Amino acid sequence: MVSERALSRRIVNKLRRQYWHVQPIEDKLACGVPDLNLCKNGFECWLELKVATRTRAGTIKLGLRPNQMAWAKDRTAAGGNWRLLIGEKSTEDFLLLDWSFIRTTADLQKGVILYDACVPMTFDEVINELNRLSEVVHERRI
Repeated sequence: MVSERALSRRIVNKLRRQYWHVQPIEDKLACGVPDLNLCKNGFECWLELKVATRTRAGTIKLGLRPNQMAWAKDRTAAGGNWRLLIGEKSTEDFLLLDWSFIRTTADLQKGVILYDACVPMTFDEVINELNRLSEVVHERRI
């Protein structure tokens, strides 16, 4: 994984082929707003994208700025769906994390999380998890 831009293109293309409405957010004035807004089957999710490298200490940097953490906290407190997708630079591993997991597991002062506390996924597993979440909402609406 080379850059957040490459990750964004990859996920946008894949989800759109699976009938998601995907809106990249390119407003640099809106502090803290995530990179992508996703919607399928009534499930809406805000997705913040990061690319990071695991350290020798076994941590991975979250890369979240204070305004991004505040946005995630406020959105989830209001019942919204927010996820952080981290692409690990040296592998094809991905971490898909929600705010409650980050809040309870990460060292927010240092901005890191223990890699071993997370469940690494392949890109296809990330897509499958997002599809699973959309199906859960769809089934509740039926």
